Amino acid sequence: MALLLTPKYRYPLEARAPQACGSCKKMKRKCDKALPACGLCARMDRRCDYAESPPPEPHPAPTAHDFAALQLKLLDLESRLI
Repeated sequence: MALLLTPKYRYPLEARAPQACGSCKKMKRKCDKALPACGLCARMDRRCDYAESPPPEPHPAPTAHDFAALQLKLLDLESRLI
């Protein structure tokens, strides 16, 4: 019988930063990513700064050439099965 574990969240997801703060990164410590200051910075009375992460770059849309190449590859693989 499989044991199903559910994730336990200490903090609401919307109240967390996407990355560790600069102080935790510099000290190589686990950051709880709490906002406005993480737990470690709050306990040590340190300034807690989160670096702005750049937005992810969008993936380029597939071109007609890419689509045609995929269709040819699919036809080749299907012909090998038959």
